Amino acid sequence: MKELTVPEGDCFSTEYTVNYSEISSKRTLQPSSLINYFQNLAVLHSDSLGYTLGWFHEHNLGWVLLSWHVDLREMPREGTKLTAETWTSPHKRSQANREFALKDEQGTVIARAASRWVLMNTSRRRPAKLDAGFFNKYSFENGRFCADEDHIIDFPEDAELISSYSIPVMRRDTDTNKHANNAVYIDWALDGVPDEIYDTCCLTELTVHYKKECRRGDQVRSTLYKNGNDILCVLVDDNDPVREFGRLLMRWE
Repeated sequence: MKELTVPEGDCFSTEYTVNYSEISSKRTLQPSSLINYFQNLAVLHSDSLGYTLGWFHEHNLGWVLLSWHVDLREMPREGTKLTAETWTSPHKRSQANREFALKDEQGTVIARAASRWVLMNTSRRRPAKLDAGFFNKYSFENGRFCADEDHIIDFPEDAELISSYSIPVMRRDTDTNKHANNAVYIDWALDGVPDEIYDTCCLTELTVHYKKECRRGDQVRSTLYKNGNDILCVLVDDNDPVREFGRLLMRWE
């Protein structure tokens, strides 16, 4: 197992216990459940500052996730008690970085994530300016564990095609912004991973880029390519392949 470290400093935290409904056939936490832990933690942090979902709705604002980079040491089993931590780092224009860490009962970091968000004007569907007074309430004097993260996914053009399938976006897939929830993209990608890899290997790294909004009624084409230990999933509109919803890079070891 690889060792994961995060900066020591102030953060916002909460406790979780892994529930049966959150585990996979491997009897460990599903990757999409991990992402939901982190998303929920970001919402709780915002709520604690007075920036609730109601506040954002009233001000026609909303945070939109652009990307994840997740490192995994191990996935916890059902019943495991966990501590999830988050902190933000200095913003740039309308974008902001948020870090996450997940620790087991011994305080060992078993997962960490770097994420990038943009504050959107929800009525104009355009980025909103980040006011210093607004963002300073989020900030902690803490560093980034991956300060040089560029949130870029590179993959060789001659990679092996391993699967391609179509997925309808249903009501259950959508969130308060009326587009597909960020965690759903991960389930879509995992569904195409061959059994011989999924059953015998561990997901150790996950990078996700969200490109276009995906809404109920859209038909998504999920295509997976393999290169060594890495699998790339590209999600496009099945009726307009030029319209890319996002892509995910998974490392299996």
